[in-house]
Amino acid sequence: MSNSNEANLTDHFNSDKLFTRKQYYFYIISSLEIFIALIGNTLFLVVMIKYKTALSSNMYVIMSSLSVVDIVGAVALSGHAIRDFLIHDYRTQYNFCRYMAFLISSSSAGNMYHLLLMSIDRYVAVALPLR
Repeated sequence: MSNSNEANLTDHFNSDKLFTRKQYYFYIISSLEIFIALIGNTLFLVVMIKYKTALSSNMYVIMSSLSVVDIVGAVALSGHAIRDFLIHDYRTQYNFCRYMAFLISSSSAGNMYHLLLMSIDRYVAVALPLR
């Protein structure tokens, strides 16, 4: 017994058609997003290290590690989608899927914790300025 949905799905994945217009725009937007995230965060790290002489402050350490977490998040979110568009293979192994879910979850949690630490640092600086 052959299921017609399986045949249509297989035909769709094995077709040699080029990108549809919607896929092409998504590919361009995803590529730009990862490029801007990598360049912007890298430039931020370079400027922080080069021009800030007193990097011992807690805020500078938190902001630089937030930049690193953003780079990991951008690569984890967009890298797999771009790979799918380039290779035209939409299958993923189970372990790789779990790894991607881990990267996305840890990046999101890292961003939230960094923003929490930044807000606590600013609160302490304002509420308890001389202690």
